[in-house]
Amino acid sequence: MVPPFAADWYPVLSVASAGAGLAIGVPMERTVYISRAEYTPPPKPAPDGDGDGASSVSAAGSLSIAFDLAVSPRSAAFNRTSAFSFVLFKLDHPAWGFRSALAKYYELFPNAYGPAMTVTEQGNW
Repeated sequence: MVPPFAADWYPVLSVASAGAGLAIGVPMERTVYISRAEYTPPPKPAPDGDGDGASSVSAAGSLSIAFDLAVSPRSAAFNRTSAFSFVLFKLDHPAWGFRSALAKYYELFPNAYGPAMTVTEQGNW
């Protein structure tokens, strides 16, 4: 069970091996909603019962994302609708793991991580 108001610390989650990697995340422009991404590892293989030692379980895990959304007939602007979006992308450097996911994420959303204004506009000097 997910605790109330559970949310991710980071806007992106990645899984990687030495040769491949995948990431899922939410765009920083759309952080109004609460989301949770998770990786579920594959189940431990169990013998299939015929004695050959082979497993009947797939070796794949799952990467998923969940959103807490609400709709209301009282909202005139968004009557009974709720929008969400997410990104799914391959890692450029899977051996880097989460660092590769963050680097790609920063490339996808440069406006969310660049300076908001120039030094002369920030004041105090």
